[in-house]
Amino acid sequence: MEKIKQIPKIEYVLEGGISPFATRVQTSTIEWAIERNILDAPSLLKSYENQKLGYLACRAQPYDKFSDIMLTSEYLLLVCMLDDYSEEVSTPDDFSDYSGKILNILRGMNPPIKEDDFLKGWEDWWGRVRVGTPKEWQIRIIDSISKCFEAIMWEINNRIRNIIPDVHEYVLNRQHSGSVLVCFDLVERGGMRYCPNKFRDEVFVDLVNSASKIANWTNDILSLEKELKNGENQNLVISVHRQNKTSISDSLEHVMQMLDIELYKYTKLKNRLLTTNSSYKETVEKYIVGMEAAVRGQYEWGLRTGRY
Repeated sequence: MEKIKQIPKIEYVLEGGISPFATRVQTSTIEWAIERNILDAPSLLKSYENQKLGYLACRAQPYDKFSDIMLTSEYLLLVCMLDDYSEEVSTPDDFSDYSGKILNILRGMNPPIKEDDFLKGWEDWWGRVRVGTPKEWQIRIIDSISKCFEAIMWEINNRIRNIIPDVHEYVLNRQHSGSVLVCFDLVERGGMRYCPNKFRDEVFVDLVNSASKIANWTNDILSLEKELKNGENQNLVISVHRQNKTSISDSLEHVMQMLDIELYKYTKLKNRLLTTNSSYKETVEKYIVGMEAAVRGQYEWGLRTGRY
């Protein structure tokens, strides 16, 4: 199959950039993990150094402060390590038990973490990320992380039972499995772009979900070649391939068309939201700038990274 090098139109719909702190964030994130014994094996350290998650954070938040980008970078490292762990567990219950301890930390339930350095890393991260944030936002990001963990358990079950989900089921669960909505929450925090629930009407929610689909489907396209090579089947193209009984090439073309349609839908929703006269228009504008940078940032990082 021809290697994917470019996703049509996304560059022309979503703007982005990269923070001048990129090298510093990348180095500091690895140092943070080493100091807390999270990356305690040379092979593990080398693997995550090569993934350059600090650069992903700097592309997701190109205009924010170093300290705010660091928190996003640390989250990306923690959740990617957790995702990699999920690929090794033998049952969804194993992941559920462990991820439940993380959620208990976020909810302030003080679970006994003993000498588990990885859980201590989550505790350290959450202690800093929540400082100065509205309670409503804290509830929202905990909910986003919880749904992310549930989607990962769904993927574990599919992997163990060798299930290729249908397209509708895949799209619903993929919204959460990739941490895109969590990253939107962190971007919201980083730029002080808080959009309270009272501002989140149907159009706003549809816009956020559309942006999430664009990020996740783009990622599926970029990771397809690697996943086919590794025998993995949790990918939108593979779901289309199974459901429509078409070739991988034709299924890929179908997903590219789905992405184009979603980009068009996103633009219409954005214009509708921004042309509405309201007292929160400026807040929404700031949120959209940050959200679009995050989606474009994941795309640009995905073209360059070794993870996908």
